[in-house]
Amino acid sequence: DLYGSVMFDLGFMKIGPKYTYYLYEGDGSTALDNINEVGLALSASAGPLDFSGGAYYDDVTDGFYFETGVSSTIAITDSISLVPAALVSFGDSYYGVSSFNHVKIGLSLPIALTKTATLTPYIAGNFPLGDLDDAGEDSRVYGGVALSVTF
Repeated sequence: DLYGSVMFDLGFMKIGPKYTYYLYEGDGSTALDNINEVGLALSASAGPLDFSGGAYYDDVTDGFYFETGVSSTIAITDSISLVPAALVSFGDSYYGVSSFNHVKIGLSLPIALTKTATLTPYIAGNFPLGDLDDAGEDSRVYGGVALSVTF
């Protein structure tokens, strides 16, 4: 997955356009085309909680995906934090889903490498809701590492 966004700081919140490109290789590439999603993302903080939201259009399914989440950053050192998070999503003609999509619960460990680069190992679980659950979609646990660079 390749993500790009430009966020504008309005003081009480950040908002901006976001683009995601999903490249499918291997077995999945025969079932799905490469996907472009464009949308609008926002974030805001209130005390120890960080809130996020987004609305995205997917060009392959010609549908929409909406999400809203909450997280909290717990400082461990000056450069390492622990971030528990939860998110819920909704699909509208999004790969056969026109209902709530899933709940995601995760834990990440952002490590500031420099002032502009952060390495983030994470683990999360996705739990299907609505149409996904009705279709027999399995709950999944996954993990990975993300590198983010700001400028």
